[in-house]
Amino acid sequence: MAKISSKQLGTALARKISSLKGESEKKAYLQKVAELIAKEGKISKLSTVIKSFEKEWNTLEGVIDVKITVASKEDAKFSKEIGDKKVNLKVKEDPSLIAGAQIVVGDYISDNTVKARIGQLKALAK
Repeated sequence: MAKISSKQLGTALARKISSLKGESEKKAYLQKVAELIAKEGKISKLSTVIKSFEKEWNTLEGVIDVKITVASKEDAKFSKEIGDKKVNLKVKEDPSLIAGAQIVVGDYISDNTVKARIGQLKALAK
């Protein structure tokens, strides 16, 4: 039997779980997989399996991961949906940004912070 990587396992697991109908059926399947991972002594690989699972699950469910870093969470208001996609939003506070926001969606990064603008001005002044 061919070996599969932790990433492949996470992807396959997400696809299998999404095909199951009831919550109890999904929980039972996940329980069996967890027991198998523990039995095989592969607990150290679990974080890779989970990351791969989450990425595939979000793709299947139409969820977009968005990471936003702001100077102050008090001023931050963000939508939980973009078009027909759900947003898995993670907001981080970093006062060193001074103002503005850095937004990461997949491989796309938009840095509209005062800290970034000051860095650009410094680079131009050299």
